[in-house]
Amino acid sequence: MRIGVIGVQGDVSEHVDSVARAMHEAGKPGDAISVRRREDLDRVDALTIPMQNPLPLTKPRAIFCGLLAGIVAGLAMTLVMLLLAWKFRIATPLVILGDRLSVFLSPRPFFWIMGRVGGYNHLKQLGVGSTMAGQLVVGAIAGAILGVFSRRNPARASAL
Repeated sequence: MRIGVIGVQGDVSEHVDSVARAMHEAGKPGDAISVRRREDLDRVDALTIPMQNPLPLTKPRAIFCGLLAGIVAGLAMTLVMLLLAWKFRIATPLVILGDRLSVFLSPRPFFWIMGRVGGYNHLKQLGVGSTMAGQLVVGAIAGAILGVFSRRNPARASAL
């Protein structure tokens, strides 16, 4: 088998050597060549495009990328829950969590909080909003942790 490495940018010879070494280590017969012209395509059985990481993944960048990914995941989860509640009238954790936690308050603090926020409906909205904000915060923290973890061991993080 002959594998072609597209040779339009970067250190093509390093990529060709890497592909040839990987084939040898896997016990596959064949070689690797650089593909620079259209005619070279006829000489190969498979093609690979060398990729370069232009920005090194420093610890702050890994944390930021993980944080951003966590916020996006938290937003997606929140939107799905809102859609389920609105379209299908399903009680989601956004609504249920406040109801379940309110029983741990004695009546006096419960009514004091209800009076401060302007009644039961406002208290319910505050509970739903707090749960949504909590989901985003937890998603961001989990994403930052995953970012640091994936920077340390990219092979294991890709399995997640």
